[in-house]
Amino acid sequence: RKLLSAVDGRTMFDSHDSSMNHEVLTSGHLFLVVLKDKLITWLRSLRFELDRQISNKDPDLQSMNYLASLTRRAPDVGQQLEYMLATGNVVSRNYMALPQA
Repeated sequence: RKLLSAVDGRTMFDSHDSSMNHEVLTSGHLFLVVLKDKLITWLRSLRFELDRQISNKDPDLQSMNYLASLTRRAPDVGQQLEYMLATGNVVSRNYMALPQA
């Protein structure tokens, strides 16, 4: 009915700036988007470091010490999430699917 009344000229079309047309970003959604971004960054840095190690020498992938040393070189995801929660600032080099203000 609303479409027909708008076409007939009896009512106006909704504005795109109306709050009804805005997406709601809850804190849980924001946290999950940031967590996903940080985990992707962590995995990419881990892959980069592993590729670098493999090209230089033959690593012992069965050794827990070797794998632990690789993960220590990767960025600390927990610390980055703590910073985001403490300050409210999201620091990212990647594109996150967040609406821009």
